[in-house]
Amino acid sequence: MGAIQAATFRNNFDFLRILFASFVIVSHSYYLLDGRSEDPFSSYLYHTELSTLGVFGFFVLSGYLIFQSLENTPNLFRFLLKRFKRIMPGLIVALVFTVFVLCLFLSDLPVSAYLSAAHVYLYFIKTIFFLPTDNLLPGVFEQNPLPFINGSLWTLRYEVLCYISLCLFFLLPKPYRSGFAGLMFAAFLILRSLHIGNIIPLEEGLSGHLGNFLNLFYCFYAGVLLKSREDFVLSHKRKIFLISALLLLVSYLLPLMIGQMLFLAVFPFFVLSAGLLYVKALHIPARIGDISYGTYIYAFPVQQALISCGVDNVYVLIAMSLVFSWSLGYLSFHFVERKFLARYRTSQQ
Repeated sequence: MGAIQAATFRNNFDFLRILFASFVIVSHSYYLLDGRSEDPFSSYLYHTELSTLGVFGFFVLSGYLIFQSLENTPNLFRFLLKRFKRIMPGLIVALVFTVFVLCLFLSDLPVSAYLSAAHVYLYFIKTIFFLPTDNLLPGVFEQNPLPFINGSLWTLRYEVLCYISLCLFFLLPKPYRSGFAGLMFAAFLILRSLHIGNIIPLEEGLSGHLGNFLNLFYCFYAGVLLKSREDFVLSHKRKIFLISALLLLVSYLLPLMIGQMLFLAVFPFFVLSAGLLYVKALHIPARIGDISYGTYIYAFPVQQALISCGVDNVYVLIAMSLVFSWSLGYLSFHFVERKFLARYRTSQQ
């Protein structure tokens, strides 16, 4: 048995993460080519876009796996160190490549002018610290329908906030953590339902940010809750899968707002149960590694680079983006991320 295969757990989570990253690539391909189009799958999904489902799925699985990590970590410092090692090495290398290689090459400015522009370094520093930016670099992608550098990294800010919120669990004895997870889940379920129902009127910009916060935290804490009730979930995973799948179908028969509430409420349970119903044929990451994070953080600038080089057919863009992003995800995992992941290091000992 190979090192990666020995270290990979018997579930479909790694495959699902690759699938969710690919969902985002498909949706962004339509959006980036004209700045307005939604992917055609949105009309079939009815409640949301394919990219949104991908991001929500990421957060559900993240909540489940990060709470597992928390339960196996003796103290807060070790927990935060693990989270730093998982997020930052890959992100730093991706940013260096994007800002100082790819965008340097594609910028309309001379190399000296680009490297002397303060905005280049401001963008790099703000992104490293998960601060909001205008997502622009001088002379880069200005002829594209949209000039943005990496429109996917905004979700990392919410991911880090989810990690920080989990620090509260270290204040509780282990027997009380499951109950607290249930309270957090219930709170975000109620708040996001109130938000979707427009119970509390807010201006559009603030409402959008609040919606992102509530939806992503709800998905994350759904994963946390299900991990905290792992014995029950594993014993009833087939029932959870069938019931959640049925409720997702029922949501399409309901009025839009009610259907959207039900769909998003049930989606995390469908994702987790599908991930736990182990299918050996889907165990591709056992052979190639978990390329999902690298795929996700490289995909947007790769797509923008392809568009700037003349790719204007959406199907060609999707195909090329997937191949290049998967490849960069593979390189990122094996040459950067893997060195910091304990479960892969120990498998080599």
